[in-house]
Amino acid sequence: MQCIDVVIDRDSVCMADDIVDHRRNYSCSVKMTMHELLTILSQQYDLPRISDGKACWVVATNRPLICAVVAQEENYRPRYIISSITPILQMFLEGQDSILHFNYLTQDKPSAIFKKIQQGYYKEMRWNNLHWDSR
Repeated sequence: MQCIDVVIDRDSVCMADDIVDHRRNYSCSVKMTMHELLTILSQQYDLPRISDGKACWVVATNRPLICAVVAQEENYRPRYIISSITPILQMFLEGQDSILHFNYLTQDKPSAIFKKIQQGYYKEMRWNNLHWDSR
């Protein structure tokens, strides 16, 4: 089975969170889909829980490509920007490290963030830093 090594990383949520390295390496089948990867990560990669229960994360690759919006809120399922059945191999550029980054967007409503992404409300997108247009 062909595999791809993916580095998973995330933003810090507070100064005390900066002490620990958040990067984790995962070896995944090249046929694994984005949905399958996020399902595994929801069980194996700890995103911090925020006291009010409303943490919002935008998942992006270093291609750069925004893939999904995930949230801490109960019963919130990932909302995919790309197709949930996209093979993860297509999310990364050949010959470069494969990095999947969770961008922390505080307690912003995930539905509002998803809508902004769909409408193109960003000036520039980097895998570790989203810059929103103020329109």
